[in-house]
Amino acid sequence: MTNSTKKITDIISRYYNEKIQIGSDQVNIIANAIRGRAPGCNLLVFGAGYDSALWEKINYDGYTLVVEHHPELCRNMAQFANVKPISYPEISVKNSLPINIDNMEKHDIPNVLKEKSWDVIIVDSPPGYTDTDPGRSLSIYWASKISGPHTHIFIDDYERPVEKCYADTFVLSDDFCCFEIARWSGRKMLMLWRVGKDKGFNPVFSVDYPATRRPIRWLVNEPDFRVVMFHDATLPISDMFQLGLFDETTFAVVSFSWVVNEKRIRDLQTFFGDAAEKIGASDVFKNQVILIMNSQEEYEMAKAALPECNIAHVNNTCFLDFDLFKVDAEIEKKYDAVYNAKPLAFKRHHLTSEVDSKVFITYDVNEANEGLTALVDINEFFPTLVERNISSKKVMEVASSAYVGLSLSEVEGACYASTEYLLCGLPVVSTPSQGGRDAFYDEYNSLICAPDPNEVARSVAELKQRLLNGEITSEQIRENCIKRINFFRYSFIDALKICIRKAGINTPNERVESLVMNAIKNNNKLINSRNFWTSRVERG
Repeated sequence: MTNSTKKITDIISRYYNEKIQIGSDQVNIIANAIRGRAPGCNLLVFGAGYDSALWEKINYDGYTLVVEHHPELCRNMAQFANVKPISYPEISVKNSLPINIDNMEKHDIPNVLKEKSWDVIIVDSPPGYTDTDPGRSLSIYWASKISGPHTHIFIDDYERPVEKCYADTFVLSDDFCCFEIARWSGRKMLMLWRVGKDKGFNPVFSVDYPATRRPIRWLVNEPDFRVVMFHDATLPISDMFQLGLFDETTFAVVSFSWVVNEKRIRDLQTFFGDAAEKIGASDVFKNQVILIMNSQEEYEMAKAALPECNIAHVNNTCFLDFDLFKVDAEIEKKYDAVYNAKPLAFKRHHLTSEVDSKVFITYDVNEANEGLTALVDINEFFPTLVERNISSKKVMEVASSAYVGLSLSEVEGACYASTEYLLCGLPVVSTPSQGGRDAFYDEYNSLICAPDPNEVARSVAELKQRLLNGEITSEQIRENCIKRINFFRYSFIDALKICIRKAGINTPNERVESLVMNAIKNNNKLINSRNFWTSRVERG
């Protein structure tokens, strides 16, 4: 017996008791289904009762929601589980049969049921013992609407006419395996188990350019809409369409790490034209794909070249977790400048040669050692200190030990390091650049100087003096940066809202905003929700 199995066995032994009406065999099967979706299982239970604490404990590393229509039971069980109120208006066992679909559809699905993509749903309420009881017609119907193909659905008292009729109509399907589970041996009291398929769209994998294969990541994966995000890749969108994964509720977002120039725009035109013709998906690309551009110039160019596509100016660095990078007044200023950059030719470390006191933050690289990405010995430029391959926390600490941040490339993309400086309260010396990092610059927080070592050194000295004189403050630099980050985040959400409305999906704007903001929070650079440099999407 594994440690996790023993833990669940111990939980059931401790919390299962004679007051719980669901049979022990049923509990064990449900527990296995929950643990099969762990960690992070989203469990929804219709009906609070003596078993509420049991489900909460079994799903100890996931999210459990219990919904209950009886106010007193709601209050009493709230101390044992996450219980929220729900109502079943104008519904009774007596008027549930025969099924009237119009009667079902007139009842909007409560928002509380749409909070998550549910992995396991247990329908054990409301009561249906007498004709005047609410019965489970509406809870079963709602369960069918908010479930995905991955969702395990358990419906207790399946032997009763209402439960059986509604489950057979709305939950059962030839596409799913289903089992009847007796509550106790020898007694005709049944629970229906509709077995969920592999979670979400898995097993579907993204394969990146180094040929690493991993489950596809979703920015949002909910019953009403899904958002998949690809970084520097468009071909996977065609793969998803051909695999049947791109339905009318699915939206794709493409972000870019490098400047989008005229050649890249022509490549995008070719892709959208060829792919639309090849797979007949022109409406998908017009309505359900969003291209986000790092700079205003790129946005205007793309909008002119691809007028039917959804394009937004959303700087990629807005997906930084700004709680990772803060102003820390306790850290002593030791260096005039910090340069956070890979040791590659296009980063132009030589422009720092006249800055006397400087710290370099750098990383091991695997780019081709040629042209713009030729490897450079950064020690030739006499840094006071070099920090290599350090954590985000350490980046914040090292950056905070300098007065000024440096961004010196002529061409790249949005440049995370530049925005990280601003979040740490450092003003930035930059050279003129293409790619979008200047979307965060203004007269208060930066100087843009000629690509000359003496000009860089002069600008560093000027910004340092402004800080020391109090003309600018680290706190204001950070505050202004966060405002700009939020501007881009809401621009992103607005672009998504427009696509959702076009698709005829009635998800409230507040829900779209909440889901996207929750996906961004504590997810630096969307590392857990975005598919980077994907070459293709395939089934397992």
